[in-house]
Amino acid sequence: MAWTEYTNGLFSLDDFDTTRFGTDSNDQVGPSPGFWLVDPAPGDDYLEGNAGNDNLTGHGGDDVLVGVDPDYFGAGAGEYDRLNGGVGYDIFVLGDNQEVYYEGNGYAIIEDFNQAYDYFAVNGSSSDYSFTTDSNVIGGSANDTILKYQGDWIAVLEDTNVDLNTGDFYFL
Repeated sequence: MAWTEYTNGLFSLDDFDTTRFGTDSNDQVGPSPGFWLVDPAPGDDYLEGNAGNDNLTGHGGDDVLVGVDPDYFGAGAGEYDRLNGGVGYDIFVLGDNQEVYYEGNGYAIIEDFNQAYDYFAVNGSSSDYSFTTDSNVIGGSANDTILKYQGDWIAVLEDTNVDLNTGDFYFL
């Protein structure tokens, strides 16, 4: 399984009430009735997308959201995934100990980053990352924060204008 590499205490799949994986298509994974891939599941969830543009939505609880399939090198290239952790302490995974996700074309759209509660799991070190705020890249009329890895966009924090710092990251 892809997450055996996370033996540094960050998390393991055994930590979650629900573990859901997307398919090799454009998926919607999350706790909402109707056309979603999985049924509602309260608690701490691990949600993983796959190839294609995925929508992942957490629920109440401390969730981990991975928009890509981390088993493939170049994960996230050409993808535009929407990640929403919901209420709770959430980890948005933008890389692992092998690579940065979303390099080149594509990026993760983080709909609900809360600097008081949420974190990013990323590859590399703090010197690899920078951020800017830009007017309305995506979403409403509020400014967005763009997270960059060595100048390449890897995430857009939708309608969120924050000064990111090293306390917002787990470096893998």
